[in-house]
This record gives sequence, structure tokens and C-alpha cells, in this order.
Amino acid sequence: MGAALLGRHLLKKETDLDLNQINNSASPSGFVENFISNSTSYSKTRLPAELLILNRYGVGYPYLKAAWKLSQQHQIAPYEILIKAKVISLETWLDAQDHLSDERERVIGKRRQEILLLNQSISNLSDNLPHYSAKQTFTGWQIIFIGFFVISTSWFLYINYQNAILAIFMVLTFFYMASIFLRGLLLASFQPAISPTKDLLARKDEDLPIYSVLVALYKEANQIDALTQNLWQLDWPKDKLDIKLICEADDCETIEAIVDAKLPSCFELVQVLPTNPRTKPKALNYALPLCKGEYLVLYDAEDHPSSGQLREAFLKFSSEDEKLACLQAPLHIHNHKQNWLSAMFAIEYVTLFNGILPVLAKWHVPIPLGGTSNHFNGVMYQKQETFQTTSIEVHYE
Repeated sequence: MGAALLGRHLLKKETDLDLNQINNSASPSGFVENFISNSTSYSKTRLPAELLILNRYGVGYPYLKAAWKLSQQHQIAPYEILIKAKVISLETWLDAQDHLSDERERVIGKRRQEILLLNQSISNLSDNLPHYSAKQTFTGWQIIFIGFFVISTSWFLYINYQNAILAIFMVLTFFYMASIFLRGLLLASFQPAISPTKDLLARKDEDLPIYSVLVALYKEANQIDALTQNLWQLDWPKDKLDIKLICEADDCETIEAIVDAKLPSCFELVQVLPTNPRTKPKALNYALPLCKGEYLVLYDAEDHPSSGQLREAFLKFSSEDEKLACLQAPLHIHNHKQNWLSAMFAIEYVTLFNGILPVLAKWHVPIPLGGTSNHFNGVMYQKQETFQTTSIEVHYE
């Protein structure tokens, strides 16, 4: 049924058709081939899925388009034309439709799962633990207090301007001095971090668990090459790395850059349905149920983690009790010599991540996370639930 065979039939185009014409034809398949040879108007015809599926069974597109065109002109089902022309058998047609039905159920099921993941990623925390969610910016009592504070302060400024200004400066000075006092205590309690020895970090690859890596990306196609190289150099068995690159489905440039990179099997592209809010937490929550790892780390596109960071985090988790749920890796600025502003930025980060946070962790008080290089333990057992935020400890690594 190739091009040479189609070229043998150059009969005039039929204007009236019924199944008897095909049955009475000396060559039923040749009858369809005649129509193919003498028709050009169907070259851009859009075929229904019921016919397209037959291409997987070896039926060429010219035959499918010809059958569809004939069926439209003469009100005959296209599959009847193909069967009478002996292009396919009835068994082939029925098997193809069963296959198509299975494909449709699979696509519908996948779409439902995507919508479910999307709904969970947006509202799961606010629905299950509303007191930990920022969905409601202010409570009723907070609005009343803020309103009362603004009105009373304005009234105080109106009736006694000088004393009101003095009181405001005293309050601000108190908070400033409290900050200096706190930093003095932190400096007095500071102890240099002790890095694990190579012997402690050494662990047989077969004894290591799967480690999931989540990276939320948006409009960052130019970062893909550097990012994937940085993640690939992580010192962890590649068959136990589960790296999810998370993109909005309409971020075509970033998705194209990931596809063109032809990444190893440990990398997976996760496309989030494009809807508001377009935030990093939503993207991470969407990908969380898809993770396979016992441990999890979050990175940003511009991060360059040290090669031994995963092993060091795993060692810390293994040496502590189950209450240790999160580790914050220190963040350093690599372009601190670029100008004075980047130098000040680098000093601020060194002070925070190498000075303040380790002491706060030692004091067992809440610490602010950096938003990246956060390692989690145990959350993978709660894939369908919101992160547990009670009875856990957060340490600085």
C-alpha cells in the first residue's frame, strides 16, 4: 500500500458511493486508492481519534483521510469503508477502539490527579491547619488592635506633638538596643562549627536512601545548564537521586531548555497547571506527593551546593533523634568582591548563617529559614498531608 501501489490507480473521481460499489469493485482496496490518487482537498483534514488510533495498527494517514472524506461525502461510517475495502478487519477496528478507550481513561485519570494536586498545593495548609497559614492576612482582633493603635497614636500626636514624638523615639530606641543586646549575647555564645570528617561522611552507596531534590523554576531558562551541572556533581548515588525541576506549564522557554538539555534519568520535569497564585510554595507543594525520597532538600535555580552537602545532612539526621525534622545549610554569596553593595550583602549573610543561626539553634528557639538549601526528614511519610509543624526541632547545619 505504498506510494508505488497508489500510483497505479488513476481512475476518475467517484461522485456516488455506497458499500455495494466497494463490494463489487475488482479490488476493494484499490477503490480507496483511486480516491487517494485523485483527491487533494483533504490534505489538511483533522481526523477524529477513532480513526487516528488506527495508525498504530499500520493504517497509513492517506487511507484514514480518504475514508474520512468519503464518509463525509456519502454518509457512510469510515470504519465500514475501511473494512469493506479490506484495509482493516472488524477485529482490528474493535481492538483499536478498546485501546482508544483505555487511552482516554488514562488521560482523564492523569488530568484528575493534576487538578487534585493543584488544589492540595493551594489550599491544603489553610484547610487543615488554618492557624499556620498566611492565607488570612489579619484576624478580626488584629484589625481592631491595629485600628485602635493608629487612632490613639494620631490622637496623641494631635494633642501633644512633642511628647508623642519623644515616646515614639523611646520605643524605637528600646527595640534597637534590644537588637544590639541580643547580638552581643549571640557573639558571646558563638562557637566555630566543626565539619564532619571524611571517615564519618564515608558510607557505602548501597546503604544510602533515596534523596529527593526539589527546584522551583520560573522564567529561568538561562540557568538550566549551570543548575543541572551543579546538581549532577552532588556526591550521592545517581540511582538514588530524585531531582524534580518544577515549572509552570506555560513557561515554555524554561521547559524547552530542560527538554533540550537531555538530562539523565534522575532528573524529572514537573509541570504545574498555570493558575494563581504563581508562587514557589505552590510549586513545591504540587511536586511533594510525587517525590520518592526518604529525605528532601529545596534549592533555587542559582544555587551551587557543595558536593558533600547531602551526605553531611544525612549524617546529621542519622545521629540525632526523630524530632530533628529540618536542617538549614549556610548560604554564602559568591560575588562578594564585585562591588561594595555585594560585599555588604555577603557580610550580612555570613553574620546570619555562620553566627546568629547556629546560636539560636543551640538555644532551641525558632530560627528563620533561608528559603533554599533546606533539608527535611520524615515529611515524605506524609505525602498526602500537610507538613507536621508540631513536636519537631529545626537545627542549623
